[in-house]
Amino acid sequence: MDPIPSDDRLRKRHRFRVEVGTLIVGVVAAQALLLVVLGFWGAQRLLHDAGRAGHQSEHTRLQTEVKAFMEEATTAVRTLAVSPGQGSSARAEQRSAELIWALLAESPVLDNLYFAHHDGSLVGMQRHPAPLLRRIHREGAGLREVLEHKPQLERHDLRPAQRFATSHVETHPTRFDVHEMPWFTEATSSMQTHWTAVHALPLSGDLGITFSAPDALEDAQGRLDGVAAGDISLRHLEAVVETFSHAGAGESAIVTADRLVLARSDDHGAIRTLARPPAGDILEAALAADAAQGREGALLPFRGQDFLVRASDIPGTPWKLVSWVPEDALTSGLRRSLAQAGALLLLCLAVALLLSLWLSRRVTGPIEVLAGVARRIGRLDLAGLPGVDSPVEEIHRLDEALGDSARSLRALRKFVPADVVGELVRQGRTLEPSGEHVDLTVMFTDVQGFTGIAAEVPPQRLVPQLTEYFSAAAEVLVRHGGTIDKYIGDGMMVLWGVPRPEPDAAYRATLAALELQEVLEARNAEWAAQGLPQLHTRIGLHCGPAVAGVLGSAERLSFTAYGDTVNVASRIEAMNKELGTRILASDAVAAALHGRIALRPHGPVELRGRPGTWTLHEVVGPIDPQADAGRDRRQDRPTAAY
Repeated sequence: MDPIPSDDRLRKRHRFRVEVGTLIVGVVAAQALLLVVLGFWGAQRLLHDAGRAGHQSEHTRLQTEVKAFMEEATTAVRTLAVSPGQGSSARAEQRSAELIWALLAESPVLDNLYFAHHDGSLVGMQRHPAPLLRRIHREGAGLREVLEHKPQLERHDLRPAQRFATSHVETHPTRFDVHEMPWFTEATSSMQTHWTAVHALPLSGDLGITFSAPDALEDAQGRLDGVAAGDISLRHLEAVVETFSHAGAGESAIVTADRLVLARSDDHGAIRTLARPPAGDILEAALAADAAQGREGALLPFRGQDFLVRASDIPGTPWKLVSWVPEDALTSGLRRSLAQAGALLLLCLAVALLLSLWLSRRVTGPIEVLAGVARRIGRLDLAGLPGVDSPVEEIHRLDEALGDSARSLRALRKFVPADVVGELVRQGRTLEPSGEHVDLTVMFTDVQGFTGIAAEVPPQRLVPQLTEYFSAAAEVLVRHGGTIDKYIGDGMMVLWGVPRPEPDAAYRATLAALELQEVLEARNAEWAAQGLPQLHTRIGLHCGPAVAGVLGSAERLSFTAYGDTVNVASRIEAMNKELGTRILASDAVAAALHGRIALRPHGPVELRGRPGTWTLHEVVGPIDPQADAGRDRRQDRPTAAY
């Protein structure tokens, strides 16, 4: 029967492909961001087009109103001009006066309406300051004017006789001569309708404009009978253009061809000064922008605001209608709606991004931890490796695989010099058979009388003691920079200078030998108290050139050193038995110590298998008291584990 799975096994784990949703959210977020950018660009164009369309609509509306205003005035004048029965007789004048009174009552845009004959006589009616009928006759060389005061033109509830009644009459000479009036001379000379420039109105004295139309009928002599004319005060034009600003936030103006202001909604003094707009004025800037950008609508930056500008000719007149409005005033509502929609889109985008980050962290967080674990395993740093607990099945399996790798390497490093392998990897060396000449210091150790000890002590007691011995020795040797090359039964071969350079290698190796003897003396006292045999170590030291590198087959390699220096160090260790010493060093080592260690010479002696005689030196102890402190100072070296 299968074992009951643990709670961790029962917990549902998601497949990695489920977490691909993070990538999808990222793609969606990128697309949403692109839409935001394109939408913003399109919205700006939409806002501008909407503003132009709104401004055009308002401008066209005002243009229509101005046109209707002008047509109302010109229609009354044209009607008077083509009316039959105009003449200078008393009866004709009476009919003309009644017609003028009726037309003026129906045309509130007109201030004055009159008909002038070619002989200089005139019949007309003024509206302001009070209804007044004017009749001008030529008497000899002079002109005489009759003024008849009339009731208010607006009192349409009165009977016809009452509406045209005269309250009193005034008669006096006048200097008003129609032949000197521009509206009369232009109409008679061109035989066409005519708009005058701004002038003081002849009947009321206000500033205004006059529209004149010649009589289409000729008298018996074939002469023009007269000219009909109507005056419009600039105050009326100003009231018309003000309807544009009342409808919104913009302003408007009517200007002549030479840019004289006839009416302006934002400056009531314009009709009193009758001047061109000054430099730096918005109307002057609007006219310049219209001239530069055309009448389809101009965009005018003015004093920190963007204004939409439009200008158009007023049909039937020589004047131009100009309007300008802040773009924000037309698009503020639409801009707010777009801003709210954009804010909502950005909020959704932010939520999508946060969700993407949360989902990605669920995957990348454990993967980053496992990547760090993999790097530590690659450096053979196997102590305290963290694990991860992820609901993603693939990540869980990866964590288990790295754990298995770490356990295998922990077991393997018991059999290989992990510090050597790590150093070779850090140096970037290829782990294949190789070698190079180096200067190094070699130490050989051996336990005195170990063969007899092994025969007398049971393995179950000897193995733990020997393990403790090697552990203590390895800690001392590695701390002093040594690299344990191999264990040879109860002995060791230790190198200084490979695989990494070691400054003052001979001195450090000698200090390590002295400290090792001290540590073992303390351990021997403990072992004796436990009834265990004492382990006395003999040490041989030599330095010189050797070949160091990776040796072995394609399947199994070992980092070691070989050559005459290694062989001599082994022979020197063996001489301890004959000389009754514990630590022996060669002349080369003694020379490298520079008198820092007390030595006792022995020799000349012969080394087995070596020609000639050798002088060996027994290592007694450090001469400088500070050397003892140096031996206790721990080095920042990786500790070997086997």
